[in-house]
Amino acid sequence: MSTSGVGNQYWPKEKGSNKRPARNAVCTIDDTPRNMKMRNKTLLSTQVRTGIQAAPITFRVGDEQYVSVVGGWGASLGVFTGDPSEDPDRDAVGRVLTYKLGGTATLPPATVVPRKIPDVAAVNASPEIIAHGKAVYLERCSWCHGFDTSGTGSFPDLKYASAATHSIWNSIVLDGAYFEKGMPAFGEFLNEDDAQAIRAYVLGQAETAFESQN
Repeated sequence: MSTSGVGNQYWPKEKGSNKRPARNAVCTIDDTPRNMKMRNKTLLSTQVRTGIQAAPITFRVGDEQYVSVVGGWGASLGVFTGDPSEDPDRDAVGRVLTYKLGGTATLPPATVVPRKIPDVAAVNASPEIIAHGKAVYLERCSWCHGFDTSGTGSFPDLKYASAATHSIWNSIVLDGAYFEKGMPAFGEFLNEDDAQAIRAYVLGQAETAFESQN
């Protein structure tokens, strides 16, 4: 993904000048910092090796103008696209990226850590139970854990849940065993059958992903 600094740009007024900031243009700075000009052309297009989480901003420190943007993975990027793939040019690290004209700094090399789906228990549930689990998952779980168990980058991708996690599934989902980690208790809205149906659906998704990895 790439980004460029756009929006309202401000510069010191010259004496006797009535110039005002231009809108919706990419900024450029000529050799004289007090003579910043606006030109409708791209000054920078760069690979940031992660997602762009917000619009860029511009600011000035002394006579230098900068453009900053927040990068990372999660939010809508994670909910709809899942965890980043094993791309050697993208590590999806959260960082604030700041640019200036003439800047020479470079990003560190991407560090990709392959993830493997654990070989957990096979699904032992009827198609009807799995379909019910999917319906409840989409209603109650997908907002954080991703549509179709795609993972969000910010919350756990349940396909990677360990056997230990599956062993206390009801305690986590219904009783709030992981409440201090940010996982609410759903015991007020779901029963044990619902929780196990969700687990069956998640196991089915994990089994499919495991087979594709192996």
